[in-house]
Amino acid sequence: MTGTASLVIRAGRLLDGTGAPVRKNVDIMVSGGRIVAVTDAVSGQTAPSRLVDLGHCTVLPSLADCSVGLGDSPSVAGCRGEDFAGQPTGQEKIERHLADCLAHGVLIVFAHDLSPGQAARWSAKQDVRVFSGAVAGDPVRICLSGDIDSSAEEPVPDEAAADLTFVKEQGKKVVVVANGPHRVEQALDLGCDAIEQGYGMGRENLLRMARQGVTWIPALIRARNGLDGAVGGGSVCCRFSTRYAPPGQGDPRARKHWQRLLADQLALLGEARRLGVVTAMGTGAGHPGILPGEALAEEVRLFLRAGYPLAEAICSATRNGARLLGCPDLGRISPGFSATFVATRGTVSQLARKLSFLHAVFAHGRRVAF
Repeated sequence: MTGTASLVIRAGRLLDGTGAPVRKNVDIMVSGGRIVAVTDAVSGQTAPSRLVDLGHCTVLPSLADCSVGLGDSPSVAGCRGEDFAGQPTGQEKIERHLADCLAHGVLIVFAHDLSPGQAARWSAKQDVRVFSGAVAGDPVRICLSGDIDSSAEEPVPDEAAADLTFVKEQGKKVVVVANGPHRVEQALDLGCDAIEQGYGMGRENLLRMARQGVTWIPALIRARNGLDGAVGGGSVCCRFSTRYAPPGQGDPRARKHWQRLLADQLALLGEARRLGVVTAMGTGAGHPGILPGEALAEEVRLFLRAGYPLAEAICSATRNGARLLGCPDLGRISPGFSATFVATRGTVSQLARKLSFLHAVFAHGRRVAF
């Protein structure tokens, strides 16, 4: 088989994105940008000129973030309609955030804030696939509830429900932002394909999601970020971290609220796993303190905290997100799939931390710079 491969990637440890256990000492054989075989490594069977030795690394599929604001600023000032000196705007900001995604192995993003023109432009990018709902075939995102950390008035349910019905009649996938038992129940009644957030939706809705094959994007980092923001106490807010601690005094009541909300969502996610609900990951990157790319590694760690085994958490971050967004050739390291994956130094036990410091990113069989 090595004779048919133009390149062989030797992985010390492999998580293939299916939820299967870790494999050790594996050769990923690549030809024409696609995986042609995944076999046990055999020393001396591959010419050195065709071998990329990642024996010191853990390899896994590229990641998918199903909720991103590429045009939003994760800085506090930017979200108030202001900018720090030198802060990029417009296309520069989108380019910067896509570069951040690439550097963290997030090669599939659902950016719900792009115009049709922007979406068409960025969808043509080869390294990071961008979906927005504004291009034919993309999933569409509809809000039946306001964001959990938003003080804005909720959309009129009848109008949002009518939009959902219309989009489903067009044959598109629909991701619905919904919180609380009644809003999630309404979304399920109308035939949505995925629920984003789903805070406080209850066990009965989880059972329905499992029966109907509806994907859940729990957005844990949104609550964790709200908790960080309630702590306060600093003199300077650092926009280069997912830990959002604004200047000023903390708010004990807000802290208790976010602690309870996060604990309840973690418990609900653990129950979803037991019931067999399909889960994917979306971070809401672009909100204050939530950085594109970097935030998904934190979401993986929160899935582990909810009781997910590592292989299943990686499946949610890779294959499940790729399927939801319509990328059948990504999210899995298996023959026939695109040779698109990431590598981290160290052992599997270090993976959750090392996802923030990637060693290599491969897109369609070629190593990309970041």
